[in-house]
Amino acid sequence: LLAGRYTEIPPQMRAKRILHAPLFLVGVVAWTEWVDPETPANSRTYTDHLNRKYDLVFSDEFDQAGRTFHDGMDPKWTALDNTPDTMNQINRYSADNAFTKNGRLMIKQEPSPEGSDASRPYQTAMLQTWNKFCFTYGALEIRAKLPGKHDSKGFWPAFWLMGNLGRATFKGSTSGLWPFSAQNVCPETEIEKEVNQIDAQAVSACDVLSGKYDELDLGTVPRGSPEIDIIEAIGGSDVTRYTNLVEEGLCPNPVPGFITWNELEHVAIQQPTLSTSLQISPGIPAGSLERPYSYTTSSGETVSCLPANATTDWYPDLYPNNASYDRGTYGSEYNTTMNFDFYGATFEDMQTDSVSAMSVLPEDAFDAFYTYRLEWTEDYLMWYFNDTLLFNVSSSALAANRTVHMAETDEEAHFLGRRMPDEPMYILFNIDVSEDWDWPTCDSSCPSCCNDCRIEACTQCWLPEGDSGSFVNSRSFLEELCQDNLFEIDYIRLYQLEGEDNVGCN
Repeated sequence: LLAGRYTEIPPQMRAKRILHAPLFLVGVVAWTEWVDPETPANSRTYTDHLNRKYDLVFSDEFDQAGRTFHDGMDPKWTALDNTPDTMNQINRYSADNAFTKNGRLMIKQEPSPEGSDASRPYQTAMLQTWNKFCFTYGALEIRAKLPGKHDSKGFWPAFWLMGNLGRATFKGSTSGLWPFSAQNVCPETEIEKEVNQIDAQAVSACDVLSGKYDELDLGTVPRGSPEIDIIEAIGGSDVTRYTNLVEEGLCPNPVPGFITWNELEHVAIQQPTLSTSLQISPGIPAGSLERPYSYTTSSGETVSCLPANATTDWYPDLYPNNASYDRGTYGSEYNTTMNFDFYGATFEDMQTDSVSAMSVLPEDAFDAFYTYRLEWTEDYLMWYFNDTLLFNVSSSALAANRTVHMAETDEEAHFLGRRMPDEPMYILFNIDVSEDWDWPTCDSSCPSCCNDCRIEACTQCWLPEGDSGSFVNSRSFLEELCQDNLFEIDYIRLYQLEGEDNVGCN
């Protein structure tokens, strides 16, 4: 038991930590050393919406001041020192920017030190439990305050999970693995292998069923590194209404019978926004009629539209009509709706699906603490904000097989459903700064469109404000990035079904 428990802990810590008893009893609640002894007794169990009891299996209250997370310094967490480039970031990660203070974990965004790489004007942190603590299924909750202000631009705070076979930001480790969660079926024809992106998978069903990797003991199903995003927050005050896209001729009017105009008026992405998502592959293939329509306008703007057919395209359960609210796909309290702004990333040999919803955050989520929770089982994913359901994705919605029709070749092919993620997943916190994350457009008349808040010319561009005769500085958002902005986490707690503990990175 001990050997299995500690195989992922660095050798220099393993002996020390085994000296401590691995299992304790507090009242009638058993807990392992993954549980912080400061977790209150009344927070060591959890009851889900089905009235099932969960036990606490991992927690961190961050009560000890002065903890640092440099590589090798903490048994649970590692803070990175590198320069991420997976999403066109303009920040660098420094382990110095993750620490505990006042009973909280602090992830700090600030300007990079003078003399650092000019292409990385901002310094932030990413904290991971990669290869230290992983789990499969459970209810994971944090209480947190988001960085910046409710209308701040430029920040990309995130709290998420990723399959342990790939290490976030290390692209060589994720190639062919992120974010696959494929069925254990090897397609027979070449077109079906192409549609199901077999060649893009490092450990596909065809590999597993042929015995290609038997000596590596990789298991009996295709492997991958799927991603579950619990927090991706966007500040601002913009509202994108789908009815406006239709009225402006950017998207077609949905087919009558799928959604009424009155229902469509509620399909809107409103800031400040909380994005909750499952990133998964193989994705519904690019170029198929079943994938939602996205295109780039002559001005370079990307426009995405609702699925053309609510019963056959994309994920029918996610289509944002009243029926989706009635069956509990979306909650209504925070105006949650389908994320029609982004459906996934297209690569040369693969497609990802972003199964995603957008909810409106209260403005004080950037000033006060709220709870964010994910329930992950073999049957569903459910995201909650402040104990209120936001979004629900069932395993049946993912697993449905379908026929896809390739527009260019007029070919039909059998596209396999995907497995609900069942890989051991690790936990991540980070702040990124990226021009890909709702970065305000720089007007062509601006004297400079640079992104460094430390350079005054970058922060100044005065444009007329309508017909009022007054002017507004469209680059003032950069000035906030020159302040210290904190993503504060009060606690993190993971619960698993009573008697069904499933932790470990193997």
